[in-house]
Amino acid sequence: MRLIILGLIGVAACQRVTSPQADVEVSARLSSAEFRAGDTVRLTVTVTNRGDVIRELNIAECPAPFVVTTEDGAEVGPAEHACTLQLAMKTLAPGESFTYTVPWSGDARSAPRLPPGRYFLRARVPAKGGLIEGDLIAFRILP
Repeated sequence: MRLIILGLIGVAACQRVTSPQADVEVSARLSSAEFRAGDTVRLTVTVTNRGDVIRELNIAECPAPFVVTTEDGAEVGPAEHACTLQLAMKTLAPGESFTYTVPWSGDARSAPRLPPGRYFLRARVPAKGGLIEGDLIAFRILP
């Protein structure tokens, strides 16, 4: 019995983690780090498959391709909008990158616009196997 348990533990330990977060990189940049709510900025997102297997991404507008948080981590944007639940799948081969750009004008979840202050934006890409997120990008909403 001990040999069977040790064998199962050995097999589990040797299995490679295939989480998309482990081998897919999401990087993003805003066209401006300071802007007034209502002005349109552009978020450019680049997704790179650093692994050795094909990854499938959902590049539809729903869910939103990014989230905005306050300095304490509370999610405040972008505003919720109606979704058609239509998928737009993109296949990303090993070593391949895909870049897309989305506009945003400082809309918030609980108000028409974010009030002046410092915020963080994190790009996120739904993929088969989980949500892949990029690093936080700091920006400021001006008065």
